[in-house]
Amino acid sequence: MEAELLSELIENDYRNIKEVPGRGICALKRMAFTVGLCYGLDETGYQGRYCFHTWSDADKAFNNWNGLGDPSEDWIKHKGIAGEWSNPNVENNSL
Repeated sequence: MEAELLSELIENDYRNIKEVPGRGICALKRMAFTVGLCYGLDETGYQGRYCFHTWSDADKAFNNWNGLGDPSEDWIKHKGIAGEWSNPNVENNSL
């Protein structure tokens, strides 16, 4: 990962930044009402994100996610260039 990109991500409040095979640069970021597990980060933004209720939920999912498919934990909704979809295993996914 380029030092310039890393500095820019940190400056924009991305945390726990790491590369995930098949998903590129990924990180956690607090949003208005959720915490996003963002993937495909570059200088222009991200390709997508999974929304979680809490930082703890997002952090646990991020640590367990291998980049294949959706995270197995209780994310609420996916938003990004691939489209939007809700987690069928979570009741309150009205974001």
